[in-house]
Amino acid sequence: MRPDINLILKTPRDFFCVATRLKQYHKKDDRGCWIWQRCMTKRGYGYIGVSGYNQFAHRLSYLIHRGPLLPGQVVCHKCDTPSCINPNHLFAGTMQDNTRDAVRKGRMTGPKPKPFCRNGHPRTHESWGKTGCRICQREYLRRYRLRKKSSIKA
Repeated sequence: MRPDINLILKTPRDFFCVATRLKQYHKKDDRGCWIWQRCMTKRGYGYIGVSGYNQFAHRLSYLIHRGPLLPGQVVCHKCDTPSCINPNHLFAGTMQDNTRDAVRKGRMTGPKPKPFCRNGHPRTHESWGKTGCRICQREYLRRYRLRKKSSIKA
């Protein structure tokens, strides 16, 4: 199990080493972001190995510059750049705050519904129910009933 982020920097030496790495391995861009230049996840978040565990660089930056997080808090980006470690672009909040922020900024819209069902029927309010295309369902039930009738006669 991953240790609590607030307990990861146990000694002043750990604190100094992480602060030095954060300072060394970033580049400033035109929007004021400090872009992490080392290890990255597939989603663009930087990370650092500390005490045998990989920790997100933005969380460590927040911890060093702003202080510990309360239980249940996450570090969110104001700038929407996952690799940014600038403490002025980071804020602490709950997962719900982070989700609200993403929705408000239009980054969390979800998949767009297709305009047609897989059989080509248009997706309209009248032709689409909770379980899918009503036209396809009616057609399926019609064929099912015909099969039932023919198996009873035989």
